[in-house]
Amino acid sequence: MKIALFTDTYFPQINGVSFVVRNHAKKLIERGHEVEIFAPKSKEPYELDNEIPTHRFKSIRFRPYPDYDIAFPWIPKIQSYISQGNFDIIHCHTPFSMGLSGLFIAKSLNAKKRISSKLNRIRKRSPEFKRIALVGTFHTVISDFGHVLKPVPERLTGKVAEKFGTKFYNRMDLVITPSEHTRGLLKKYGVEKPIHVLSNGIDRDLFKPDRKGAEILRKNYKINNNPLILHVGRISEERNVDEFVRSVPLILNKIPGAKFLVVGGGPSLEKLKELASDLNLNNIIIFTGRVEQHELISSYTAADIFVTPSTIDTQGLVVLESFACETPVVAAGAKALPEIVIENETGFLFEPHNVKHLSERAIELLANPQLREKMAKNGLEMVKRHDIEKSVDKIIEIYESSLNRN
Repeated sequence: MKIALFTDTYFPQINGVSFVVRNHAKKLIERGHEVEIFAPKSKEPYELDNEIPTHRFKSIRFRPYPDYDIAFPWIPKIQSYISQGNFDIIHCHTPFSMGLSGLFIAKSLNAKKRISSKLNRIRKRSPEFKRIALVGTFHTVISDFGHVLKPVPERLTGKVAEKFGTKFYNRMDLVITPSEHTRGLLKKYGVEKPIHVLSNGIDRDLFKPDRKGAEILRKNYKINNNPLILHVGRISEERNVDEFVRSVPLILNKIPGAKFLVVGGGPSLEKLKELASDLNLNNIIIFTGRVEQHELISSYTAADIFVTPSTIDTQGLVVLESFACETPVVAAGAKALPEIVIENETGFLFEPHNVKHLSERAIELLANPQLREKMAKNGLEMVKRHDIEKSVDKIIEIYESSLNRN
């Protein structure tokens, strides 16, 4: 199959959608399929653009959320390229300018092919009508980002986003979403097209414990044998990382020697460092910023527990990465996280936005090494169900079924 992936966010922007698009593209290419990515142009080059054919389009920085770019694709040029390239699938991973371009191009080319096929029938020629299948993935609950458009009321932006998303996904042949929770949301919104639940997948060959790297990391950051609590993710307002920082004094009251590692970058990083300073935690919390893949895996392996206060995850890739490195998780009981963080089996859940409850669950798990060991084993079993190879098997089936609908 020849597949075009349209996305409004891609590397060097670091987020879940970027990783999913890249990882699925690489795996599909390994299986012998032709895959090309259509994404916004970034100021910084990205080395994998040469490994995976990537088309970049002029963009401007989105001021309310400065880590994102808004692309201005020249649709006639892309449409001509897609038509001449005989693509089978257009897969829209986001519903903004790039995703809308993919939607428009698929509908436009299919309409032209339909007319051409009818004319061929009249002329008693072979119709040869081959539609481009149109697939959309629902990665993000857009209303969770309403705060970036302040002072517009979040309730208003949420309603607009919900209606816009519903119309977008109802134009697809079928829809993919990474969890049962998000499938339920789409049905609630009014999406009537077939919805397939497909895990984003975790590469178990890449994410696995690195004991030597963990030892070096603990030594470099002078953590030594102290308990280590880890947070990994984008540092932005909607991720609630400030709640992780606010939980630190409460945890230290019970576990005085604990250390805390915050891995990741984002628009709220400096603000978060200021909060840590205000709470006199400069020597307790280590902020690494963005790190290379090997240090990320070392961080997961070195940690005793992983904590995420995020309430916007439509699956929770960082949770699966932690499981793959045999580190149990304490997570907010929100969105899709309870589907993979099974209470008392793979981790603990706490009441969203309840810092006291977060700290209590973290303390409880840190105090119970036998339970952590049990959760680590169960987490590995959970990861096996989300192996990226299984995800790619299923996405190929979905693509083939969308072509058969033609």
